[in-house]
Amino acid sequence: MRTAFITYSKVINRGGEPYFLSAGNRLRLIPAYNALRRAGFRPVIFGSAEETEILKSREFREAGQVVFGKMLTPMPVLLERCRADGKRVIFDICDDPWDYPELHDMIPLAVTADFCTTSSEGLAAKLRARLGVSVKIVNEPPDGVYGEPVPVSTEGPLRLTWFGSDMNAPSLIGIPEILAPLTAERRIELNLLSGFKTSFEQILASSSPDFTIKFEEWAPGLQDKILAETDLVLIPKRKDGWSELKSENRLVTSIAAGRIAIAAPIPSYQPLADWCVLTTDFLAGIRDVLARPDFYLDKLRQGQAYTRGKYDLRVIEAVWNALLT
Repeated sequence: MRTAFITYSKVINRGGEPYFLSAGNRLRLIPAYNALRRAGFRPVIFGSAEETEILKSREFREAGQVVFGKMLTPMPVLLERCRADGKRVIFDICDDPWDYPELHDMIPLAVTADFCTTSSEGLAAKLRARLGVSVKIVNEPPDGVYGEPVPVSTEGPLRLTWFGSDMNAPSLIGIPEILAPLTAERRIELNLLSGFKTSFEQILASSSPDFTIKFEEWAPGLQDKILAETDLVLIPKRKDGWSELKSENRLVTSIAAGRIAIAAPIPSYQPLADWCVLTTDFLAGIRDVLARPDFYLDKLRQGQAYTRGKYDLRVIEAVWNALLT
């Protein structure tokens, strides 16, 4: 059975392979696509294509099932055609659509899905309750390469990194003030890796000689480089009522990179609690890591053994293969 993947994000060619700059599609649709291709199928990706363009395509007509990734523009006519032609319809929902106004139009369409896929138990439960559809959980692989775990440096500037969607920029508000006491002992460097620098103007305005804050725009491969050069990763959460039903991918990526993360204790992070610092007190968390570098180095090594099993790309591809074939 041929499968068509449809999403708002443009798909590009990187080294002869399809690639998305959008993390949600990169970590979900690409493993699903590759799983089918390795199994001998001929999947097709429609990235940022217009509804009329997809409807005219031979590949869409030949598809027996359609997987909708993140959709910013609803395609009700396309969905009706899927139903009329007897195609199986799957919606992959990796962000809480009730959080994002641009995703609200996906909600009534997803109600009609044969089933949905998502990345966390919490979001799966919410989707089942509100949409009334079957929901399958598929994990996401680390968004980068595995790195050698190293103890946090005890000399020179303390290098901190935050990475993620610009929609999570508000989670950083107040962090420089919370961590300011550390500057009595050493200079702090906070590196932000994301898109749309304008979303981070408020936090960047907090930069000072003792606590420098630098923004870099995300690009393929840059995240691996930055994580390899950092001491600690920060993953705070927003305080404005946004959903905590996130995937654990940023935490998994940090562990895979060999770096301890100081992270807010959201539900999806709890199974990884032994290999990071889950806390609401980021200052105390950092101080504990600085006081026990060898203890946390051992934690990282154990954490990587865990992530290499549960979040291995081939393990995840096997799950997709079972769901889509």
